[in-house]
Amino acid sequence: MPDTLATIETNARIYALDTDANNYGITQAQFWVLINRWYVYLRNQSPRYVWETATTLGTTLAQGDVTVAPSVATIQEWKAIFRETAAGNTKGRPLDLEPWIRVQQLQDTDATQGTPLVVGLQRIGTFTAANVGKYKLNFWPIPDAAYYLSAQVRYEVTEMAAGADKPDVLDEQAKLITLAAAAEACVIMRRFDLADRWVGLLPTELADAVRIHSSHLREKSVA
Repeated sequence: MPDTLATIETNARIYALDTDANNYGITQAQFWVLINRWYVYLRNQSPRYVWETATTLGTTLAQGDVTVAPSVATIQEWKAIFRETAAGNTKGRPLDLEPWIRVQQLQDTDATQGTPLVVGLQRIGTFTAANVGKYKLNFWPIPDAAYYLSAQVRYEVTEMAAGADKPDVLDEQAKLITLAAAAEACVIMRRFDLADRWVGLLPTELADAVRIHSSHLREKSVA
């Protein structure tokens, strides 16, 4: 099992500071930001999709609906959308995914109601906190009865927020998070040689990502 957030922080401090003391101007909250940054990065490198029902998503269609706004605000990607016969079903008939504007054009051209076959996604543009991250779904034909849409989706990664939290990754990946966070902390303290040492132990893609971010921090450190 991966270490807890608190243990990852302790180990990262040892790598970066030669001590686990909460000193050198880097607070616990700051270290947790570094750790979560690379946790989210690694999770996003291996997307995980789940099937959600219309009940969960808020995607029940009434007759005549031309669009529906799912109630979930933490979906990062819609991989596939399915037409169901009941709200709690999944893995029904897949709908064709088309650009949102294309579906809008189909609706404008032919408003005849029928069984939805095509769906388009549009991110809602808003500054209202409750709606940030939500989508609108347009479909065609416009439904001639009540329908339900399930979907295979990828949620945004939830950051760790308590010391007892554990990253939802493999043990080996948790060690990489520790090294990446330690490297970033070294740059903040201008311990560039030590930062390069830890970056050198990372896989190429992760190492490149840390270098890019560290380059920005190095510039800030020098300024």
